[in-house]
Amino acid sequence: NFISAGLEEDLAQEIETLAVGSIKIGKDLRLLSSGPKFGFNEIELPKIVEGSSFFSNKNNPTVVETWLQGCFSTLGYVRSMQAALEHAELELNVFEPKAAFELALGIKILAHGFLILNKNCLLQMKAKEKKKE
Repeated sequence: NFISAGLEEDLAQEIETLAVGSIKIGKDLRLLSSGPKFGFNEIELPKIVEGSSFFSNKNNPTVVETWLQGCFSTLGYVRSMQAALEHAELELNVFEPKAAFELALGIKILAHGFLILNKNCLLQMKAKEKKKE
């Protein structure tokens, strides 16, 4: 056995919780950076890709959106791992290597995503001054 099924399930729950929490943070970053006219416009994310042809001065949150996609993938890997563990028969689980592979891949994607998000977004993010009304 690569990892006991109980430990794999515990790790899967932790990774799933981390991915779901990360999705919430990513969505909040997108919302807080929305604007400038009709959004929250409270933070400025680094400009990576030129804006839209429809909206001048639009800053697409591409790093955050890419990170979100990695979180979604991680949730898929966790679910695949859980399915592999659920289909054990008696004390035999021929799918355990698949479960271990999916778990490792989910962890790798999240870890790499955090590094990229931090380097290319969070360290360069700026709070905007509140406008006087």
